[in-house]
Amino acid sequence: MDTNTATSNTQASNITDMVGLFVENKLRIFLIVGGVVLLGIATSFLLPKQYHASEFLRLATVDGHPVQSVDSIATYFGTDIVLRQIASELHLSPSEVRDHLLLKSRNGGGSIEIRGEGSTPEEAMALTQSVGRKVLARLQDAYQPARNVFEKEISTLSEEQSRAQRESSRLEKVGERLLPEVKFYQSEIAKRADAQSEAQGRIVESYIRILADTKLRQDETTLAIESVKQHAVVLEEKMQRKQSSLAYSLMPPIIEAEAVVPEASVIPPHFIQNIIYSAVLGVFLAIVWILVREYHIVRVRKF
Repeated sequence: MDTNTATSNTQASNITDMVGLFVENKLRIFLIVGGVVLLGIATSFLLPKQYHASEFLRLATVDGHPVQSVDSIATYFGTDIVLRQIASELHLSPSEVRDHLLLKSRNGGGSIEIRGEGSTPEEAMALTQSVGRKVLARLQDAYQPARNVFEKEISTLSEEQSRAQRESSRLEKVGERLLPEVKFYQSEIAKRADAQSEAQGRIVESYIRILADTKLRQDETTLAIESVKQHAVVLEEKMQRKQSSLAYSLMPPIIEAEAVVPEASVIPPHFIQNIIYSAVLGVFLAIVWILVREYHIVRVRKF
């Protein structure tokens, strides 16, 4: 029990001594960290200039939803096989393409920014344009099937509407042919209105039956024409809705802003990362220096 207590007290005392040591040497820690950070900043400005070019694409959408998200596009273009393809075209290594390419979302995921970096404006432009063409082609490939479905539906409606119009024209011609027949039988019946003989009476009855049948066919034809015309109107409305849907629900991918020849960035490449790395390195060196100084220099001199 006493041994455990003594051990705990010793550990607490060591931690307190260590904290006190760092507090005592806080100025040295600050100077070392500050010096390393300043060295990192200076090194950053001595690095070669970095150029970057950006191209902006609007994603293809169906019913307001992107056919492919920016994350899925970035994942695809981060695969080894795609990086090798791009690297082969630009005579770079896959790792260089990965380090110099950035794909990020814009406008709430409705657009994508393709940003390429390079040590010259030409390198930045070449990378941005190469990837931009591939992204656009991939979006078009994903968009085209949905557009094909819409266009096929519109084509089907248009063909059905044409058939309805042809059927309406045919029925109208049938109706036109029936009209002279009705007039003929009406005229023949009127001529024999005062028929006295049995033979004439039978002829009149025959004409009356034929007239009734003809008028029935005429009425049926008229109803069929109205039905076909109504169907054609319904088809026209459906086609207009589909065309409107094609215009507003299907948005093809387009280039919103093409890449332009870039100027050198005022901020050195990876500037923030360099400061963070320098600060971490400075803290590490300061701690090592204080510990070495305390336990291997100062205490050795005391003994």
